[in-house]
Amino acid sequence: MRTIVIDPVGRWGRLAGALSVMVLFMMATVQPAYPVTIDRLLELAADGDATAQYTLGVMYQKGSGTEQDKSEAAKWYKLAAQSGHVKAQFNLGIMYLKGDGVEVNPDDAVNWLTSAAEQGDVDAQYALGLAYENGTSGIEKDDYLAVKWYTRAAEQGYTKAQSNLSVLLEQSEEERDRDDALDWARKAAETGNVKDQFNLGLMYLTGDGGVDTDIEEAVKWFRKAAKKGHPDAQYNLAAVLFKGDGVEADVDEAVSWYRKAAEQGQTDAQYTLGLLYLDGDGVKKDKATAFKWFTKASENGHPEALYNVGVMQYKGDGVKRDLSSAMDIFRKIASDGDARAQFNLGVMYVRGEGVAKSEEDALKWFTMAAEQGNEAAKNAVEKITGRSWEE
Repeated sequence: MRTIVIDPVGRWGRLAGALSVMVLFMMATVQPAYPVTIDRLLELAADGDATAQYTLGVMYQKGSGTEQDKSEAAKWYKLAAQSGHVKAQFNLGIMYLKGDGVEVNPDDAVNWLTSAAEQGDVDAQYALGLAYENGTSGIEKDDYLAVKWYTRAAEQGYTKAQSNLSVLLEQSEEERDRDDALDWARKAAETGNVKDQFNLGLMYLTGDGGVDTDIEEAVKWFRKAAKKGHPDAQYNLAAVLFKGDGVEADVDEAVSWYRKAAEQGQTDAQYTLGLLYLDGDGVKKDKATAFKWFTKASENGHPEALYNVGVMQYKGDGVKRDLSSAMDIFRKIASDGDARAQFNLGVMYVRGEGVAKSEEDALKWFTMAAEQGNEAAKNAVEKITGRSWEE
């Protein structure tokens, strides 16, 4: 069985987008450094106490202990930031990046985030890496600067930076960069993060970025992620173990991982289980169970699974025969250009199965399938028209 590499959320499971991630940072604030009233904080802030100014920013931004006022929060963050308060610089930079309480201003965002990042703030370093990688909020995309700031954060052990840095370096044409990509991917995975373990497994499975393919290492990292419930790791681990290419095959374990992934809604695992039960491959043949898994996969948008559901309903194979439902499925798939479904529709119109007989409609669907090279459809057209298809 062919191993299908699954990477469901874009290359390497990259985080959804810069802004959505940065929101997680924005509220990474601390509790006030000392238990005082807001009136006392205002007095201290007016005297230039940067911690008090920052704390007021937090309170106004979150609406904690006072009415929420993000413009007021930005004012106090700015005063604290101008005094060198790192977290105030970071939060203010994010506000300018998002237009949260202030107008979007990419220059001010970069300036304040850079001030915090240069003082070693790992969140600011990572935020700059994201901003430069994605070209966020008017900031010009710059992979060089993205690598620079991801590296700073990665060197402090920031797992997400290690992961994203690995992705960028893997795309480089320089062999040294690709070696570094593997190193950072491994460091991220060794922190125990399940997505990074899955990503490292993909590297070893596919040999991407100049990494030598190593199926045993791929299995090792897929297994770590699979044990933590990562459905795509479970699926890929199952596919490798079932095939036994580069490692000893273990069909029983493979089926177990397919089932775990399928039960979590992993569509390819659901479809594969359907095939296994349909053919009795590694499991006892059970067409009713095959139909169940094909149905689940089809409901998740798997086109081959949907076709198989239609075929099984047409034949009454593992399920009660349902010509009406089969025709609906074939019609849907045929309209998307599937030659097999087009041919099946032609057959149903010729025979009057689930529909009134119609040689005209049959010819229409046979012709569509024949035009895509379906030989059986060509023969059907010839039989109806009495002319060779080539004519």
